[in-house]
Parts: sequence; structure tokens; C-alpha cells
Amino acid sequence: MRIGVIGAGRIGGGIARQLAGAGHELKLSFSRDQARLDSLAQEIGPGASVGMPREAVEFGDVVVI
Repeated sequence: MRIGVIGAGRIGGGIARQLAGAGHELKLSFSRDQARLDSLAQEIGPGASVGMPREAVEFGDVVVI
């Protein structure tokens, strides 16, 4: 499933890690620190990418806010 995550801080980032571990594709967005968001996507792996909140909404079958 494709999932958009808006707000990938502590809670959203933790949810993203769990979802990626279950095999879902993710689009992460909205972080106060863009470098940290990029790092999270890299840590999660090839199934995760970074974009703007609108891109996360358009990407996901489901959106986590």
C-alpha cells in the first residue's frame, strides 16, 4: 500500500518505520528540519521518499497526519 505521512517527527517517524517494515511504500513530508526528513527517508530505505504535504496526499492510498 502507498502511504503518505504528513508530520514525520518522533511519532510520525516511528509510524513510518513500522509501516515500512511491513512492506508499505511511503512519502514523508513536513518536518521542521529538512535534513532530518531526508535522513529518515534514507534510513527507512528505497520504499521511502520525501515530498511536500500535497505530494504525500496525492501519493497515498492512505494518509497519516
